[in-house]
Amino acid sequence: MTFIMQTGKTKTKASGKTRPPPSKQGRRAGASARARYRA
Repeated sequence: MTFIMQTGKTKTKASGKTRPPPSKQGRRAGASARARYRA
């Protein structure tokens, strides 16, 4: 969960600029997608 929190915090702004904020899917979905992009 630590890496998810850090990834979400750092990729929140970058992701928000490239794609709309994952407010509809929820924070869990956004974190999962970010983790996949990183891995």
